[in-house]
Amino acid sequence: MSKRLLTATFVAGLGLGLAACGDSDVIPEKLEQRALLLEDAVTRIQEDPGNDPLAQTLAAIVLTRDMPEHKDERRANLAREALEQHRYDAACASALAMSHTDRRDDILADVVHAAAVQCRNLPWAAYAALKIGKDGMAGGLRREVVRRWQACEKE
Repeated sequence: MSKRLLTATFVAGLGLGLAACGDSDVIPEKLEQRALLLEDAVTRIQEDPGNDPLAQTLAAIVLTRDMPEHKDERRANLAREALEQHRYDAACASALAMSHTDRRDDILADVVHAAAVQCRNLPWAAYAALKIGKDGMAGGLRREVVRRWQACEKE
């Protein structure tokens, strides 16, 4: 039996549950539902830039004839700019449009860290954590989101 499974069994046996210890990488259902509602916001930015300068820049990147790695570099820069403005919708949209998965996951990790600072932005942190493809990275970030969610519930 693995150490993690033994720990989970022990903790569950105490009646605490693994999530109560902040060691779970399972996003609580209530938070996951809120995060999944954000999919529409990301899709809107990708499909209809309107008067939003960040969305317009993202749309312009798609239309350029640049090589994919150049487009990804521009998308990464746009995502970082969006993060500086606390625009998690635009940061996620830019990251998810990237073709290089490792760079995309790194940007999404930055979104998790930035959004998790304030309780009201935790759904964005959860959304980004759910979109990360690297298992090890995703698990650690999801645990971070769960711990933060638990702390926010106590506030």
